[in-house]
Amino acid sequence: MKNLLFAFLVLSTHCLFGQAGAGKICLEGNRLFIVIPNEGFSIYDVSQPASPSEIRFVECPGIQDIAVRDEFIYANRYQDLYLLKVPKDRNMPDKVVKWKQNVFPSRTQSNPERAKVQFFSSFEAYKEFWGGDRMGGGMPLVSVNGSMSALALGGDCLYVVDSCTVKTFIAKPTDPEVLKETDTQEFPEYVLETTWTPGGTKLYVGSKTGIFIFDNANRQAPKLISIYKHKFACDPVVVSGNYAYSTLRSGNECTRRAKSELVVIDVSNPEQPVKVSHVDLVNPFGLAIQGNTLAVCDGFNGLQVFDVRDPKFPKPIGKIDNIQTYDVLINENLTAFVSIQGNLNIYSLQQPLSTVPLSIIPLQR
Repeated sequence: MKNLLFAFLVLSTHCLFGQAGAGKICLEGNRLFIVIPNEGFSIYDVSQPASPSEIRFVECPGIQDIAVRDEFIYANRYQDLYLLKVPKDRNMPDKVVKWKQNVFPSRTQSNPERAKVQFFSSFEAYKEFWGGDRMGGGMPLVSVNGSMSALALGGDCLYVVDSCTVKTFIAKPTDPEVLKETDTQEFPEYVLETTWTPGGTKLYVGSKTGIFIFDNANRQAPKLISIYKHKFACDPVVVSGNYAYSTLRSGNECTRRAKSELVVIDVSNPEQPVKVSHVDLVNPFGLAIQGNTLAVCDGFNGLQVFDVRDPKFPKPIGKIDNIQTYDVLINENLTAFVSIQGNLNIYSLQQPLSTVPLSIIPLQR
């Protein structure tokens, strides 16, 4: 079983039909986090793909996106950025650790709960809340976010995109300056949408007119290296080795000036990224890569699966029809998507590809 890839499919009516955001997802170890926009997020134990179990649901009005480091959740709520502590023990209450106002000014709805937020009286009080003796220990596991996410953890930092800005925050929960903003870069001619940190010293940001490549050796102040420009289209991006894969979607809020396609970009020289090939698609959204497997959400055209042993030229090896896909995550065993029916479907990607889900998680509360 260890050589199998499993897929979690989550579909979303909101983004598929141009409505408000929907279904951001992230995976931390065997815990899958699924955002229910403006309501909260569900946490599932997916160590057994055929029988996933709900750990807890956390109410979080105004939420759109999250990133996870162990028991700590970085959440986009309304226009603000929150740091929450959500204990793995479901019997322990979740609490607000810290927050920062107006990190996401492009969101029009302000936070009606600001007056209710309580701060710690001292760092000693914060240290006691965090866990006392655990202070100063090694950094816990961080989440892998879906390609549609606007949040990404890299080292001790959190990267956030909103409209035309890229912001960097201290994200080490044991640091008394956690959520301190260390860098802000503005790109007024671009509409920034997604982030991706594949490890190493690079940060990738997707926008509607290009892919930004940053040198991330200095985690607290990424330096722009280059921009791979394309026609106006929505474009999440993932990277493996010397190649970046991006879906470009035309229509709706993304206009009709670009065709819908999967683009393969050689980033071996980050100062001069070069397109090497493309695959025509119908309605693409998120994508993910693990080893030689690339999964692409093609909206109402289902899930497309590619073999990328030749990374320049993805080879189609399977498709799941009759589903509308939004975003996907892959690790050594699992892949997740968002479902328009409000479900989370789990698939095995072992070849030959089966279109029958291993299990289905209903997400409607």
